[in-house]
Amino acid sequence: MNRPYLRNRVHGQWLDHDGVTVSDFEAAIRRGAIWSYAGQGYMTLGNFVVGLIIARLLGPSDLGVFIAVTAFTSVFLIGVQFGLPQAILQARTLRDDQVNAAFWSIAALGVIFFGVLWWVAPRLAGLYGADAFVGVMRLMGGVFLLTPMTAVGLALLRRDMRFARVAAIDATALTISSVVSVGAALLGAGVYSLVLGTFISMLSILVGIQLSHAWRPSWPRWRPVRGLLHFSSRTMVNNVLNLTTNRVDNMLVGAMLSTASLGLYNRAYSLARIPAEQFAESLGPLLFGSLSRVQDDVARSKRLYLTAAPLIAAATMPFFVLLGVAAPDLVTLLYGDAWSGAGAPLRVMAIGAVFFMLCVTLRSVVNAQGLVGQLTGILLVLFVVTILLIFGLAPLGLTAIAAGISVREALMFVLMMRLLGRSRLQLGARELTFALAPVLIAAAACLAASLLATAWAGAVAPDHRFLRVLAVAVAGFSVYALALLVQIWLWRSHPALGRMQELLTTVGGRALAGLAALAR
Repeated sequence: MNRPYLRNRVHGQWLDHDGVTVSDFEAAIRRGAIWSYAGQGYMTLGNFVVGLIIARLLGPSDLGVFIAVTAFTSVFLIGVQFGLPQAILQARTLRDDQVNAAFWSIAALGVIFFGVLWWVAPRLAGLYGADAFVGVMRLMGGVFLLTPMTAVGLALLRRDMRFARVAAIDATALTISSVVSVGAALLGAGVYSLVLGTFISMLSILVGIQLSHAWRPSWPRWRPVRGLLHFSSRTMVNNVLNLTTNRVDNMLVGAMLSTASLGLYNRAYSLARIPAEQFAESLGPLLFGSLSRVQDDVARSKRLYLTAAPLIAAATMPFFVLLGVAAPDLVTLLYGDAWSGAGAPLRVMAIGAVFFMLCVTLRSVVNAQGLVGQLTGILLVLFVVTILLIFGLAPLGLTAIAAGISVREALMFVLMMRLLGRSRLQLGARELTFALAPVLIAAAACLAASLLATAWAGAVAPDHRFLRVLAVAVAGFSVYALALLVQIWLWRSHPALGRMQELLTTVGGRALAGLAALAR
């Protein structure tokens, strides 16, 4: 499994050791993007529907317990993986013995962290005053024991650009685990229905990986992992800092207010993050893997990022507008009156989610360029800022905390742009603004149309939440799509718009071909 990529220049073209040219590489990126978008479209819809059902079945308190537990277990999981999956993706060359050593290293860390979690669970439970906390946390520790194969297996599939297979595995796991979770909740399992769903999801991913490639671990050896540790250890520190910064609000809100308040806060937080997490974060491995393979070609790395970032922004921006404009009606309509307290925080968090989406894409560039050491300082600053904001704003309520989180996201964007501006990429705010200009113009038109639709629906049917949300969605998304299409037609010289046109043409052509095949 020796895989050096894009290091030999022959007859004016870059080739890897399998003879793959740049054009083939870029075609693989486009195919990966299409499959990732399609897969995550399904994941977005599935997570949204299941989250809606589970929230109605469990209520804020039970959901708050699970959120409080996963705030800790997700951080521990980063320690279990130790950045090794990212190191597998980022490595210029990769040997089979290194992959095997990475697997056994994660397995050993999984056992250690499982023991730590079992011991610490009752000591954390007192902060939340929930009887189920200890049992849920100890059961969730079992996920660590399934992590070695899933983490390494998915990393290998992504390194090989097999994003169609990854999308299929994720979609299958979501479908099976959702049915199990909802069924268990209907039978009265309460918060444990979410624990069961998590295990079923991991097992489904494990089966999918076993069916997808021939790699299997051999006899335990740890020494070859040393070649991956320089990158993985720094990445692990950054991953822990980043995730802790993003989860410390869940830890503190539940402890300082209540698990019910945490449930409301998390609904707002999760809804605001759905577009970014399901599109920007899902495409992160594709973007990171692609940028890692061309990391020494500065001009090409910058061009690739400035093409990819607008495509990701284009897929997410109208959802942020919808969440910001229709938040109170949307929350109550979806989850019921018990969740109405999440409406105002959601409206504020939708603003911060735009910066979060951009930061997710920027982090792929930072990691691919090996700037993980510099990123550590930024994450430390953000961690401290997050704690200070929550302690200072908690007495003012959930909306004030949401405003503080949005300020943190904006600060992270500024600091990461500053880092990349000083790097060898010299990625400046002006370049990124130009790349995003068509999306920002379309988003402004979407916002104006959404506000007009809200005013119209409020005057025509002031007591009908569904009509107000529907009016905002139809008007906003229609105007947004029209604004992008007009710009594609008029602004032909813009690189990102050209890529959008290619993507639409490819997807449209395949859809028509599929319909024609069905007709025959």
